[in-house]
Parts: sequence; C-alpha cells; structure tokens
Amino acid sequence: MLFGREQELDALAELLDGARAGRGALVWLLGEGGIGKTALAGAVGDVARERGMAVLRAEADELERHRPFGSTASTRATAPSTAPRSTST
Repeated sequence: MLFGREQELDALAELLDGARAGRGALVWLLGEGGIGKTALAGAVGDVARERGMAVLRAEADELERHRPFGSTASTRATAPSTAPRSTST
C-alpha cells in the first residue's frame, strides 16, 4: 500500500497516458534512502499493468554504478521479445 504519494502517483499516471498517446517521457525518482522511491515505482508499474501496458523492472546496486548502462542492460536481457525488430538496409 502506498501512503502519502497520491499527488506523485497521479502525475506519473498522466505520463503513462501520454506514453499511450505516443508522447514519451523520462522520469528520475531521486531522494534519500527509505523515502519510498521503490514503492512509488512499483505503484506506477501496477497502474501501467492495469492499463494493459508492458512493464520492465531493473534495479542497480552500488557495485554496478560504474558499469555502463548496467541496470538497462539487465532489463533488456530479461525483456519479452514482443516488439518488432527494426531492420536497416
């Protein structure tokens, strides 16, 4: 259960609506440890799933901070291959 983050969750849900309409966005959740960043990200993921959107999750730890695109690479490796692949000529 997410407490005290309704305003943030509503703002992020609006960005999800924009994404479905073709308007992408990038969001950084920043703050001290233990203030609920992971819980907020999980709640947004739940909203996205409820709306029929695919959700990928990645986590990074202190040991991976010097690995270029560490969490992104691990997400890509576990992502379902449902998106069409582009081809170049």
